[in-house]
Amino acid sequence: MNSVDSPTLANRFIDLIKVLVYICLCFITSFVCAPLLGYLYTHLPSKELYFFAVATFDCGLAMLLMFLFGRCFDKKSFLSYGFSGCTAGGAVREVLVGALVAALMVSTVMLILFLSGSYKVSSLAWSNDLITYLPFLLMAAMREEVIFRGYVLQTLQKSFGSIWAIVISSLLFGFLHLLNFDSKVSLLAQLYSCLCLSIDAGLVFAVAYYVKKRLWFPFGLHVTWNIFEGPVYGTFVSSLTLGKPLVTGQLSGRTLLTGGVFGPEASLIEVAVCLLLVALLWRRTELYGENKPQMNES
Repeated sequence: MNSVDSPTLANRFIDLIKVLVYICLCFITSFVCAPLLGYLYTHLPSKELYFFAVATFDCGLAMLLMFLFGRCFDKKSFLSYGFSGCTAGGAVREVLVGALVAALMVSTVMLILFLSGSYKVSSLAWSNDLITYLPFLLMAAMREEVIFRGYVLQTLQKSFGSIWAIVISSLLFGFLHLLNFDSKVSLLAQLYSCLCLSIDAGLVFAVAYYVKKRLWFPFGLHVTWNIFEGPVYGTFVSSLTLGKPLVTGQLSGRTLLTGGVFGPEASLIEVAVCLLLVALLWRRTELYGENKPQMNES
């Protein structure tokens, strides 16, 4: 057996170091460029345009670093990280299917919260910020898919195998959202919220990648997930607020049900619904066949 079939501890250590360095460069470079971003904030006409500019910069940086890491360390082309294997029309279809699945998932969670009395709707606002925040949400979702389901997941898969790659990349994805919190939120609440995000969003997006082994489906899931939680239903999205929503509503009650200041992504209801979605998606991947118990023939 070759080293690809039997990865050594050294292979795993090197791949883990590569993904950690890649993630650090993606985030640290953004902080280094803070003066430039601050200049944009004072010169762009709206905060939505500023958010879009920052997200576009961050996404472009993640793509550039993935190209460089792939070329220099992994001998992989940029497109092989989940952008190839289908036509433009096929990519659009996968994005739209992901969008439909996410819309149904988030709507199911909000319906359960509504029926339980944890989500109260007061009005609909036809004049809202959905369109103005859409460009930002598109670029932000693509950036995170490039980082976590593009480079991180696929690099870890080589030496850790698909299952551990899913677990590790999901945890990294979830706990990097510690950067979103206000300092007033307790550390325990932050850790709990990020663990929930690792279990629901992290696992859903990672398994969604394996459905087609492309980024288009999880990208459609990711961006629509954020759109429906924020600009549509008006809840926190990983502790962030995203302007005036379509539905003016309020979450109230036990934090375990509502997710508290982090939003429904830290709700046990959303965790349960997402685990069901993971199970359904898992059956559509080649991993299901590889790990399915085989019955012995008599």
